[in-house]
Amino acid sequence: MKKVKVRASQAQMIENHRNAFETLMLKRMDENCGTVLDDVRVYDVARAFFIGYEVEPEFKVGDWVVYEQGNVGQYGDKPIVLKNPVVRHATPEEIAQEKERRWWKLHGREVWELKQGDILRRPEDEHTMVVTSVGRAEDMTVVNYEGDDYVYFCDVKKEYKVSSFAENRLDVNPNE
Repeated sequence: MKKVKVRASQAQMIENHRNAFETLMLKRMDENCGTVLDDVRVYDVARAFFIGYEVEPEFKVGDWVVYEQGNVGQYGDKPIVLKNPVVRHATPEEIAQEKERRWWKLHGREVWELKQGDILRRPEDEHTMVVTSVGRAEDMTVVNYEGDDYVYFCDVKKEYKVSSFAENRLDVNPNE
């Protein structure tokens, strides 16, 4: 049998009455005694008490959440579809990815979309490079700079930060 979903405050009330089921039910059924369980059916209060419950995550303004609906995967050639949408707290990795995506979008780029003339800086040693192109070498994507020198794209993403986008540079005349 499936556990009843309750809010944290409702779970607390059930636990506070762990040794007093009759009192809990009397409070729930008394119209003059408002409780946090008023919106839970009497049957579900009893199920939560005896069978168990699952505390629904409570969201606050500013929480990062993920809304999952529709196709979420594939089993063979059949899509896996969520009919009831799921809202959950985002993981730290998902939050970091979304913040990164928003930062790049703010600058009119896809994530790690580099263009000729972008300036990248490695914070640990202040090494700076001007991107001349993004291409392939040794079957890997690379960022070319200063002639034939290049850095693997995966290393650029880990070690470098964008110092200036080509279109924002003041030291270069775009009409040249």
